[in-house]
Amino acid sequence: GWRFLDIGRRIERGIAITHTLAPVLKGPAAQLEVGLRLSLELCDSTITYRTRYPTELNPARAIDLVVADSSNPRALLFQLVRLREFMEALPPASGFEGAPGLVTRVIADVMNFSIDNVEGTPDAMPLVPVLALLDRVGGELMTLSELITHCYFSHVQTTHSLSFAPMPAPERLPA
Repeated sequence: GWRFLDIGRRIERGIAITHTLAPVLKGPAAQLEVGLRLSLELCDSTITYRTRYPTELNPARAIDLVVADSSNPRALLFQLVRLREFMEALPPASGFEGAPGLVTRVIADVMNFSIDNVEGTPDAMPLVPVLALLDRVGGELMTLSELITHCYFSHVQTTHSLSFAPMPAPERLPA
């Protein structure tokens, strides 16, 4: 039970990081600094950032601290590594065989994240690779959550999925 609790916490934190940082990076460049300060605060990393970088806010360093810093306990990469450790200790379940590989691929994506992808001035930062990474990781964590629920907690076998066809337009009655 404790492992599932911690797995859920790691998944939730990972999704929260991806969903709070992405809108900040998509916003206007004038609001980037305020958004990054908020992201550092929401990820409980403000003190860590100030300790490491006592100068003014550097967007690339702030993003790296929240996303790809394995020594920051509130960073995305830290959550993913701990998630994989707990998942490897779970008892085997039918349909769950590929889940550790999914997490390993996501970890590799985040580890291959380069600070060079976000270097530059706040007005000219190429954020597309970072946004794509956050979107991909958030989606994979949601998929993993559904997979864990299906393999370990669902007592109903899925035989087929239901889809709803659009209703035909009602016929008009003569006036």
